[in-house]
Amino acid sequence: MLHQTEDYANKFSQNMTRAESHRMREGMGKYDLRDFEITQIINLRPRDVEEAVALIPSLSKYGKETLERVMIEFNEELNQ
Repeated sequence: MLHQTEDYANKFSQNMTRAESHRMREGMGKYDLRDFEITQIINLRPRDVEEAVALIPSLSKYGKETLERVMIEFNEELNQ
């Protein structure tokens, strides 16, 4: 349980600069996501499509293939 709590705290302790946030927004803009959905993805940092849709139900309208591309790109940006 302690490790899960530590993982959770570490996940949200990684602050993003404005430039990084802007770059992510521009990258995800090509998928026609709404600003609200992009902001939620950036803030909630879901690990995969299923988690993203569970946290942000409006994403379900985009289709699994599109969301998989979004999540791959998002996770690549986070890991840079």
